[in-house]
Amino acid sequence: MNKLLEKIENFDDFPTLPTIYYKLVDALSNTSTTIKDLSNLVSTDIALSFKLLKIVNSSIYGLSTKVNSIDKAIFHLGFRELKNIILSTKIIEVFSDINSNSKFDLVEFWKHSIAVGAISRIIAQELGQKNLDEYLLSGITHDIGKLVLIKILGSEYNVVFILMEKENISLLAAEQKILGITHQEIGLKLAESWNLDKNILNVIRYHNDGLIGSNYDQLVGVVHISNILAKLLNLGHSGCDRISQPNQLLWRRLDITRFDKNIIYDRIETDYEQAKEILIIN
Repeated sequence: MNKLLEKIENFDDFPTLPTIYYKLVDALSNTSTTIKDLSNLVSTDIALSFKLLKIVNSSIYGLSTKVNSIDKAIFHLGFRELKNIILSTKIIEVFSDINSNSKFDLVEFWKHSIAVGAISRIIAQELGQKNLDEYLLSGITHDIGKLVLIKILGSEYNVVFILMEKENISLLAAEQKILGITHQEIGLKLAESWNLDKNILNVIRYHNDGLIGSNYDQLVGVVHISNILAKLLNLGHSGCDRISQPNQLLWRRLDITRFDKNIIYDRIETDYEQAKEILIIN
């Protein structure tokens, strides 16, 4: 077994989500939980409360009136969207201890991931979907496997980027060749340990292909396209300069070209800038 793969397989210190997230999940599983109960729970985390209010008052949600309390924020968001927004913010916090280096910049990585989430949400809205929070979360988490590998290997992970550039191959091919495992596979393991929803697991595992095997899945497909668009628009940096061609079946199925480009690009710029400021800078 190669030494890097052995290091990965012997790693048993996977990151855990903060207690407040699991308390929230428990509260949401109780049918008697009220908005006030959730508000009291969220309010125990001042930074989280601040971010939640900023998110609900941003152009992403486009509310006509200003929301100035956690109770009202939860009322406008709904329980599931509340959970997914909190999960998004806490995942970013969990990996805050990773050091950037010449081949990988953590802030640029999150900018890219947030861009994928923002674009996914916009496309889903154009497609008439209602569970927009799931699209935002999926975009933000699609590449978490890279962070796991960097957490385990540190700067040793850079050999993957070097091989990718040298041989002009995909990141997945370079990972498989050097590590014997891909960021998709280890990202899936982490997400399973967190008990994330199956739809999110599918995105982490299949976003590069865009299909689940040969089967169409709209969430996976939208994140696949959004990942490519974020790279084309140079929004952040995923650690990989290579821009793949979109899956043509998905491109035709989603029919992105029918959307008004100017409106879509304006929304992407606005939503991305606001989400980036809220989730990373503050």
